Amino acid sequence: MRVCRIEADGLCRGCLRTGEEIALWSRLDEHERQQLMKTVLADRVRAKFGFMDRLVERERISGVLYPLRQPPPGDGWNRSELDDLLSPATPVAEAAVLVGLVPRAGIGTQVLLTRRTDGLRHHGG
Repeated sequence: MRVCRIEADGLCRGCLRTGEEIALWSRLDEHERQQLMKTVLADRVRAKFGFMDRLVERERISGVLYPLRQPPPGDGWNRSELDDLLSPATPVAEAAVLVGLVPRAGIGTQVLLTRRTDGLRHHGG
């Protein structure tokens, strides 16, 4: 709230709205805001960041990823493989995994892997 910073291109660095759109925001109803976010702002995100367009393997990757708003149903593809690792009393919670994809010229897309740290006491995964 009230943290927009207009860059040289006339767009806010974080939300990609113009100064005029920021000024109008509080007067827009929920439907108008949703429309702006789904159309104009979504187009700006694709134009500014266009990450998926730079991936050589874009079609293959898009075919196996689930949209954030539509997670896969059920327990997951490898849930049965975890049965012998977890005690029956262990509660299972949903979690998300962030996987970094890095497009590299000439060699294709690489996966950026990270190592979990025990220092993150409240981190589930």
